[in-house]
Amino acid sequence: MKKIVLFFLIFFAAGILNALPPVKTGDSLKDSALQANRRTALRCLQLASGYLSEKNYDAAVSQASLGIAYDETISDLWYILASSKNSLQAPKAQVLPLLEKAFELNSWVNYNRDNARIMHADILSDTGHSREAIAVLDAAPSVFSADAEYIRAKSCYRLGDSDNVSKARNKIDGARRIFPDDTRFPLLFFKNESHTDRNPDVQRMTRYFVKTITQYVEVSPDKDAELEIYAAWFASGSDREHLLKSFKARGLSHPLYAVVALESGIMNQEQAFNYIADFADTAIDYELMEEFIQMLDEEAVLALAREYFDSFGGFIQRDTDGDGISNLYVKYSRGRPQDIFYDSEQDGILDWNVVCDYGSPVSGSFPSRKMNFTWDKFPYLNMLTYADDSLPELSFGFVAEGLSWTPVLIREDVLISSLTGSRFFFPQVVEKPEVLDAAVLLRNASSLEIPGKERENSRIRFTVLDGEIVTADYFQGESEFARAWFKNNLPDMRVCDKDGDGLYEVSEFYAVDNDRKMQVHSLEDIRSVTVNLFGIPSEGKQFYLKMVQIDMDGDTSPDFTEEYFDGNGKIASWDNDSDGKWDVRHVIISGNEEQSLFYDVMTHRMITVTSMNGKPVEVSDGISAFEITKDSVYDFYWIGNDFSHSRDFYESAAKLALKTLAAGSSSCYSTVFEFGDVRILAVKTGNICLGKIVAQKEYSEAEGGLENHDE
Repeated sequence: MKKIVLFFLIFFAAGILNALPPVKTGDSLKDSALQANRRTALRCLQLASGYLSEKNYDAAVSQASLGIAYDETISDLWYILASSKNSLQAPKAQVLPLLEKAFELNSWVNYNRDNARIMHADILSDTGHSREAIAVLDAAPSVFSADAEYIRAKSCYRLGDSDNVSKARNKIDGARRIFPDDTRFPLLFFKNESHTDRNPDVQRMTRYFVKTITQYVEVSPDKDAELEIYAAWFASGSDREHLLKSFKARGLSHPLYAVVALESGIMNQEQAFNYIADFADTAIDYELMEEFIQMLDEEAVLALAREYFDSFGGFIQRDTDGDGISNLYVKYSRGRPQDIFYDSEQDGILDWNVVCDYGSPVSGSFPSRKMNFTWDKFPYLNMLTYADDSLPELSFGFVAEGLSWTPVLIREDVLISSLTGSRFFFPQVVEKPEVLDAAVLLRNASSLEIPGKERENSRIRFTVLDGEIVTADYFQGESEFARAWFKNNLPDMRVCDKDGDGLYEVSEFYAVDNDRKMQVHSLEDIRSVTVNLFGIPSEGKQFYLKMVQIDMDGDTSPDFTEEYFDGNGKIASWDNDSDGKWDVRHVIISGNEEQSLFYDVMTHRMITVTSMNGKPVEVSDGISAFEITKDSVYDFYWIGNDFSHSRDFYESAAKLALKTLAAGSSSCYSTVFEFGDVRILAVKTGNICLGKIVAQKEYSEAEGGLENHDE
């Protein structure tokens, strides 16, 4: 036997290989690799097919996925992957794209694509797309089989109009003759028709199915409980009595039995209530429960029902769109809804779920949108968080009774409450609730919190007023390290604690660039700015960082200021003595022209050093121009050098000046130091270091010169 199986598999694989056209691109090496990958994919297809036929679905999924990794153009692999996942009860929303991919490729090796069409149509019908399901089956060449006819019939029923209901009846009427042993057709008929309908076709088909119910039971004894009880519900007289007795004698059970048995007098009201309550404790259909309750009229049983519903802790499901598939599920606790789940398309992906506290909604989520929300005083939202592929998780807070929104209402069930005397509530789905997009949320928010990227484990909490951001607080863990203020949703100013000492030593000022001419920062800088401010990188924002001030000693007087202008211009200013006035200033005029400004301790005049390509070329105090000479050894420039000292003097003085400036607290710095009996003013601006000799007598007369200049 093993040899036969092995021979078959080899023959099957050879057939697949021969069926495929050669893969060619014109590049011999690439063609060889593609051919090798395809052969591997076909071996995977062979194994996956075997696993699928053996109902080893996990192995089939594994092999089909591996085959797709080698060659994703083979439709059969996508179909086997879809079929296996469907058999493993994967959500239909995950299976459907796999089938659609198979049809998009339309490159079939061995499988009859009609099998895939049938599965595709079946899922479409079950997920609210019945018209499309019929179109898939009717497309040339039309598919005809028991499966196809069953899908057509249930799709017509689900469409619901009189023409389609008539078509469904005709399909079932034909199927009972062509497929006489298929139990799906009579059950579909019973579940979509009314046992009180007097339509001649319905009456005729009812008589046939009731009369021949035994043959269906014999064919499918493991599936006959639901079929038999529905047949009994549609039967009458002795036929009904016989079916009910047979149902009970064989130990079968179904909640509908309570309705039919009570209606037929086989059970009394108390027996029927206890029978159906056993199902309701686990799960029961809403319409069936309501229909049963209407049959009760004995006071003792109604009192029993009232007590039962007052403490109900079961599970009720409901078909809200009439397609025969439940899509609303409600778990009860202490007689009130506790958990509510809604899947509008019945595709296995919840639209939303809601958690209640003694029947009042307190929180919920939209799993597919990664959205979670809480109510403060229902139906007013308190908090909402969501994330998508382009944004980090956003958390919106709302003012009390500010945003009224809910996908579900909790309504008292008038029928059950009025008949039993119990206050029984059941959820009512809100049709097309307002879409909670970013605009709606921001318009109604009082706060917005998102993860920050500026620091590890950071978050940003925005305060919102009338839909506009007012302030933002920045936290790392529980410690706040920055705060920003906004105007018209654009940043105006931010203060930041860079060293973690609790003081905001850095102030950032922003401005609007409506004409988009500033170009004061690189794209990387702009992204960094927006990441720091908003937690996300952004391009094209009409604002820019205009100025930065740093106050390291906490005396409220900036030690450093940097301002940005158009054409990549920049002014950096340093106040080295904390008198509130700058001592050294560095100006970038263009890409290669810069200016360094500082004050002469003698005249208090501002000296301007103009540099080109990083080298000083001109020095002036606004009245006179000075010579500028580069030191013979060091990267140091002398201003107004009278050459009255020796070469060794200048070299040694330049060396000491560089050492003194290197010890300065900033990249631009000025100081006066003694070198022998001479005093020297040394200045550092960026990468340029300069010096000016100040005579002993001159400096004494101008005592405290650096501190007495005007702004």
